[in-house]
Parts: sequence; structure tokens; C-alpha cells
Amino acid sequence: MKFLTYAGALAALLFSLATPLASTAMTTGDRSVTFDTALAPQYYGAGEYDGVLHLTIASDGAIMGYYRDGDTADVRTVFGGITGDRIWLDLGRGGPPITGTYDGGKIVGYTYLEGQTFVFTAKPVRPA
Repeated sequence: MKFLTYAGALAALLFSLATPLASTAMTTGDRSVTFDTALAPQYYGAGEYDGVLHLTIASDGAIMGYYRDGDTADVRTVFGGITGDRIWLDLGRGGPPITGTYDGGKIVGYTYLEGQTFVFTAKPVRPA
């Protein structure tokens, strides 16, 4: 299933070029969190896509990690950023760009796929 439209791919590419790459080494203040995720149509449609998201959130707001699809076990590199309670994630290799909020350790975001809006939720497996 193709997740990313050409416009979304271009936006993700332009944003990634404008954003410095995060270091893969953890520093003081970095934290690692594992989430159970769901991606479901906001208004209509059946079913949802489940997965597991492993993130390292750096003290400067840079995010690195990986996402494992619950249906296919496909693993994708994830990068993103967080400022205050606003978060953005790119699920890599054609995955949808997600924008939303990070509040109380939970991520709620939105993306546009297959002609409709999808809601992305991520609940921590371990406390954030």
C-alpha cells in the first residue's frame, strides 16, 4: 500500500533538507519511548493499521527511531521533531508524514492518505 502522495513526499523531502540531522547517540536529557500505534480513517472506512513505534526524543527536540508495521512486520526508520506539545514524524520509505500533539506521553496526529484524513494514535507501552 502506498502511503505517501507526491505532494507529501515533496513536503517531507523539503522539510528534511531544512532540518539538521539528529545525532544517533543519546545525550543527557534524551529519552527512549516505545508506543503501540493505530492509524485509522477519521470519518469513514473500516479497519486500522497497527504497529509499534520506538523513539528516542533528544533534549533539543530531534526525534529518531523506527516503526514496525503490525501486519507486515516491515521496519521503517522514523525521524521527526517536537517543539512544546507539537510533533511531526516521517515514517520513512513511503510512510505518511504525521503532524499532531504529544501530550501526557501520548501522540495524536493526522495524515492524508488515499483521499481521506487518517488519525494516528500512539500510546506508550512504558511510561514516557
